[in-house]
Amino acid sequence: MNTLVQVTSDSHIDLAETGRYEITLTDGKCTADIKRTRGFDLVKSAAPVASATATASATATATAPAKVCTQVGEPARLEVRPSKKLMKLGDTFTFNAIVLDANGCGTGTKTTWAVESGAGVTVDPSGLVTVAPDATEGTATIVATAAGKSAKVTVEVSSAAHYADLLASSGLNSSGESDVASTAVIASSSLGAKDAQSDDSKRVMRRNVFIAVVGGLTLLLAIIALVGFRRSKRAAALAREAEERHEERMQEFESRQKKRAEEHAAQQRAHEESVKKAEAVKAKQKANAQMECPSCRREYPPGSQFCPHDGSKLQAQSGSSAPLGNICPVCKRGYDAQTKVCPADGEELVPQAAFRATAQAAAVKPRGKICPTCGGRFEGEAVFCGKDGTALVLLN
Repeated sequence: MNTLVQVTSDSHIDLAETGRYEITLTDGKCTADIKRTRGFDLVKSAAPVASATATASATATATAPAKVCTQVGEPARLEVRPSKKLMKLGDTFTFNAIVLDANGCGTGTKTTWAVESGAGVTVDPSGLVTVAPDATEGTATIVATAAGKSAKVTVEVSSAAHYADLLASSGLNSSGESDVASTAVIASSSLGAKDAQSDDSKRVMRRNVFIAVVGGLTLLLAIIALVGFRRSKRAAALAREAEERHEERMQEFESRQKKRAEEHAAQQRAHEESVKKAEAVKAKQKANAQMECPSCRREYPPGSQFCPHDGSKLQAQSGSSAPLGNICPVCKRGYDAQTKVCPADGEELVPQAAFRATAQAAAVKPRGKICPTCGGRFEGEAVFCGKDGTALVLLN
């Protein structure tokens, strides 16, 4: 609370008081400022009033009596003079305390005295301060209290040897006293009981409104926090359910993929086994199939390699009705029907039927023959070895 007094004329003064309330919350600070003003005009009294000269003298002299008024108000301030005093060891001094109302009139309010700090310094109920001869040099604090307010004055304790130096450097007057008073404001409001009650009620009302607003905001924040907590909890549950559904779907997908892979592997194995069986059957059929000469169409048992009559490479019997091939009249080798000239000796080939007819007409009982390569023996009609295709020679 700050009080400002402005004197605008000899008969009028303005009083302005400002105050600030500060409330610190968890997330910030709330500040409320108040201000009130009041003007005062001088009302002349029929009773004699102290002259201006006497008033000035009372202000300058610490022991001058207070202003005498016919009507005295409530205590407004406490003045203690001087505010600072330089004393020697063994000295005594009486401080003057005056309680004034708002108009500067003495109220006669009782003042009590006490020593706050200072070894060897005492004070009696009248404000008489005594410094013991063996007191400790330094600073002592005296407290004057009236109407619940206190004003402090300072006593500088010095020895006789140091007194002059301290007086010269302290800024005090020749008596070792300060020219100003220590003042304490007693009344928190000097605008009248009615205004004070009104301002207090307004202040209480503003405080209640502020508390209600803060409480409402706190409740609103609590509700928002509760709603947010419930939503976050529900969102977490939904997220957990979605994750579980995703895991189930992934497991189903992996199960289907695994099943498909197993089915594909089974089909692949079945296909490979089927191919192997078919190849085995084909090989078996090929091994058991009759052999056929592509030139003369004679049939031979399985395992034969060459035709003994014309030396042609045998092939598996196909059952086709292809025409007979041609044969060389010189080397007796057989070829297919498309070949017209013997690749070995350049002779023109003749059809198998014509060559057989000519051979039967001039046939004599043939002698046995032998293969010069493998030593195999053949009938006289054979011309080539059925095992390796080598031309046979007559037996001696």
